[in-house]
This record gives sequence, structure tokens and C-alpha cells, in this order.
Amino acid sequence: MRDDPPPLGPRAEPCGDGRPAMMGQAQIVAFLTARGVEPLGEWRPGEAILYVVEDGYRTDTAHYGDLPERLRPSVARLDAPDSVEAGERCVDRDGTWTRMMRIVNESGGQVDYYAIDPKTQAVSFVRSSASIRDKDYPYVAPGRLLFRAADALFPKA
Repeated sequence: MRDDPPPLGPRAEPCGDGRPAMMGQAQIVAFLTARGVEPLGEWRPGEAILYVVEDGYRTDTAHYGDLPERLRPSVARLDAPDSVEAGERCVDRDGTWTRMMRIVNESGGQVDYYAIDPKTQAVSFVRSSASIRDKDYPYVAPGRLLFRAADALFPKA
């Protein structure tokens, strides 16, 4: 009996050379770190932030399932959210203790989405949208996936 290979999870559509068509979130964090993009740390009002889009949001059945895998967002650039607040510490989806952050974007600021090609490391603009998230329905993200804006890599669209 032949053993089937394990599923590739959110990267199920391989490139022609057998490599995944999109990076996983750990690879995206490594990409940002290697290019000197700083973790968010303490947010300053008026500052744009980068959010590494979690793998769970990039599957065929999630938010970006309508896009081909190579164009599913790796990074979202939130232009000047209204507030970024540290929430409780908890265990995230990967089983790692992390500080969860609440991001309020009540004024409907712009969010730009970018994909990173795992083979060439090229950054591609995917799309832009206005997003309203008030205090009752904020974005909630692990703090380790938030970074300071890096306009040279991810410019405001």
C-alpha cells in the first residue's frame, strides 16, 4: 500500500517546481525580519502597521478563497488605525503564548493587501479596501504578527 503525502494545508497549490504557491505565516515573519522590518512593539497614534495574514485566513474556504493561491495576501498594511491595544495573553492557534492585540479602525481607514512570491521573494500588490472595525468588532491579532510599516516594501496604494 502506498503512503499518500501529508496535505499541504493552506499551500495546497504547488508551483511548477513542486514548491508551495504561497508562503506560510512563519516564512512571512522570517521574510520581514530578514529585511529589517521591525516588530510593532508600542504603537504610535497615526502610525500605519503591517499584519501578517494568518494561514487560517488564506485557505480555500476562508476570506481569500476567491483568489488564486499565489495572490492570497501575505501582508495587510493598515493605514493609521484609530487604536492598537494590547489585550490578554493567551495561547494562539500555533500553541504559542502571545499577547493578543485589538485593532480598531472605526474611521474606515485604508487596508492594502500584498502577496509575497515564495520562489522569487517579489512583493505584489493584490488589492485595497476601506475597512471599518469599531471597538465592538475590532481586528484581533497575535502581537507577534504585527510589524511597523515598511513603505519601501509595502507602500500605501
